[in-house]
Amino acid sequence: MNPAGVRGNPAWQKGKSGNPSGRPRRTDDDWNIINECRRLSPEALATIYQIMKTAVGDTTRLKAASIIIERAYGAPIVITASGTPEEIARAIREQQLACGVEPIGPA
Repeated sequence: MNPAGVRGNPAWQKGKSGNPSGRPRRTDDDWNIINECRRLSPEALATIYQIMKTAVGDTTRLKAASIIIERAYGAPIVITASGTPEEIARAIREQQLACGVEPIGPA
């Protein structure tokens, strides 16, 4: 455990990269897999769309719809908060105002 107030790994040296070579370059096999996935993406999207439209269970349709939305717009941001309900509500309201979003609910 690090001493109080010390951040990061104490074995790391300030100003020195822990990975000086950077991320390894992709191999031809990596690119082949990536390109094959991209080639199959329209068919995969059509399959997910069909599941969304025709699945019997609401859970399955909702999951398919969520997959499509997340691929188009990204996954939703998850915020973890602690404190009293009033403190959490105040923090959410402040974030909404900071982002230019009209806050919802009581002030």
